[in-house]
Amino acid sequence: MNEQINVLVVDDIAPNIRLVAGLLGPEGYDVSFANSGKKALEQVLANDFDLILLDIMMPDMDGIEVCKAIKAHPEKRDIPIIFLTGKTDEVSIMTAFETGGVDYLQKPVNPVELIARVKTHLELKKARDTISQTNCELTQALEVKNQFLGLAAHDLRNPLSAVQGYLRLLEMDPATSLSAEAQQFMVSIQHMTQNMLEMINTFLEKAALELGQVELQLQSIDLIAALQPLFQLYKEQAHHKEQRFQLHLAAPEIWLEADPYRVNQILDNLLSNAVKYTPTEGQIDVFFNLRGEQLEIRVQDSGPGFAEADKARLFGYFQRLTAKPTAQESSNGVGLALTKQMVELHQGQIRAESTPGNGATLIVTLPLHPQRPSLVKA
Repeated sequence: MNEQINVLVVDDIAPNIRLVAGLLGPEGYDVSFANSGKKALEQVLANDFDLILLDIMMPDMDGIEVCKAIKAHPEKRDIPIIFLTGKTDEVSIMTAFETGGVDYLQKPVNPVELIARVKTHLELKKARDTISQTNCELTQALEVKNQFLGLAAHDLRNPLSAVQGYLRLLEMDPATSLSAEAQQFMVSIQHMTQNMLEMINTFLEKAALELGQVELQLQSIDLIAALQPLFQLYKEQAHHKEQRFQLHLAAPEIWLEADPYRVNQILDNLLSNAVKYTPTEGQIDVFFNLRGEQLEIRVQDSGPGFAEADKARLFGYFQRLTAKPTAQESSNGVGLALTKQMVELHQGQIRAESTPGNGATLIVTLPLHPQRPSLVKA
């Protein structure tokens, strides 16, 4: 065997140890032994073992106690333990598994069964170790990637904000005289820089979420009052696209324990999608319903809806859907993914309902404030 595999055999009866060691040695395993529970623990703490064969019945400290002590140690808890036992009752076997054992062999051991079980659990351990190492490397790579994106986005945001500031100064300066064509160029530059800033901010949000750096600033808020400026903004945007925008409120006040900024983000993304994909003269309806201890928000548009292929990737990052914005608005494919994460940070859920050609409805449920019941209309 290319790799040295260390196996510890624990039994208070010497012939049993010699039997097991005689079976495993020819298989290429490096076999150590201990004839008591205390000596076994000392060896486990001092060495790296790939597998432990552990007798249950031992004086002073039995195998169950040894197993519990090993599983309580952070650096040793993942060593697979196969119990060796003369007991066949279900209670003893169940106790062995509940303590952390991965398998058991009845005494006297069957040589073929012993070797097969040992090989199986060593292969499983190797697979788990590989997965764990891969996950660790992927996590580190993700953190580096997010840190890089965060730094790059931060460095790009400042000059773009400066460009916007200079454009505003030019607009306000009475000495600036621009042709109609140049003025149109300025409007286009403002529009493009704003889109770029929004994209950069989205990347920063995504990086922060993946690094676990987003912490909610929870407050007791009346959601309807908090969202009034956002409602007014999207009413105006819908009016500009000749769309009909209507709110349906189950109560004049709806109280949540939430982060006002993040909840605003959630609704901003949902309303933006509705306006973006609803055609001219289309209908947008926003329902705030009370369902027991939950608030249900339904944002319903009359756009093209989602194709069947879209549903599986609707809340994924950088997903391009079949439907296209009706007025060439920009779409970076991350808004709904961020929305889903923000909703889940609030212990809520988000889902979509849609039939192609008949619009789409995005549904968010959030827990109501536990101590401030919402006022239901009579």
